[in-house]
Amino acid sequence: MSHFSDQSRGNYRNYYLRRRAGHTDLAPDRDERLDLLLKDDHAKDLFQGKVVLDVGCNSGAVSQEIAQLHQAKQVIGVDIDVDLIQQCGRTVQQAFSLQKPSISQAEFPAERSRKKRKLLNGDRAGQAEEPISEGQLHYFPACFPALYGSLPIAGTSQAAISEVHGAAQEAEGGRKRSKGSENSSEAPAQKFPRNLVFYAANWAEEEIETDANRYDVVLALSLTKWIHLHGLDEGLIKFFQKCFDCIEPGGKLVLEKQGWRGYKDAKRSTQTLKDNYFKLKLRPEEDFERILLNEIGFARREAVKNGSSSGFDRSLEIYYKA
Repeated sequence: MSHFSDQSRGNYRNYYLRRRAGHTDLAPDRDERLDLLLKDDHAKDLFQGKVVLDVGCNSGAVSQEIAQLHQAKQVIGVDIDVDLIQQCGRTVQQAFSLQKPSISQAEFPAERSRKKRKLLNGDRAGQAEEPISEGQLHYFPACFPALYGSLPIAGTSQAAISEVHGAAQEAEGGRKRSKGSENSSEAPAQKFPRNLVFYAANWAEEEIETDANRYDVVLALSLTKWIHLHGLDEGLIKFFQKCFDCIEPGGKLVLEKQGWRGYKDAKRSTQTLKDNYFKLKLRPEEDFERILLNEIGFARREAVKNGSSSGFDRSLEIYYKA
């Protein structure tokens, strides 16, 4: 992956800040799409205990919210832009530093060492803790990390945190992954932030290590337009097929497709996208559902909500794999 000088793949900076502008009914660090999903009767337990892949995770805010607040077993965020993956590390550090410390964080070092020895010896009794509540997310003032530095994540050095939660920075080109991604869906559930990992990769065209274990939920939020414009009709169908193949039986694809009208603005980003725009035959409103159900093989589709007039004006769809 590379450092991009343009944003022709939807790799916008401050993307979530722009999306959340004007939504006074939500906390500033909450994503309206997740709020809508979890209010739906069929999706209220969408992430609980699940392995979740967030494709096109940008700066990691959605991945972080799912891992921290919605009790996911493991969350994997992947984005094509190395700079955004590095920002993911800072997103995680900020969120962890503001939340109320858990009981294990508050223990004396000797007590933590004793429990660590027990875990290494195979004793996991008492490992699970109560999930964090929404009221505990902002236990410390937002200015504290800037004034006093980020809180250390137990068991890692401060220098290692960016390595655990960000992209490997030393190599240019090829696939980059963050340490900790060896956790599979068979591994014990971890508390935030240890249940969260990020990769820098063009997931539509290359594999990441966790693909082999498959996912319970795949999120494809606000990225189909860019995959379609860069990969043409064939690339989009290939992406849909990969999503299907990587989802466990009984799992779900959560899709936020961008309407055809938005393609007209996006094609102005580069001459290549402009040329590709006129080659496209598939249309989001007319063809995506048919392809996903009749050609790819998803069993059924559910539309969650058509959205609102500001910030979020697209429908969310859940495709179910039998």
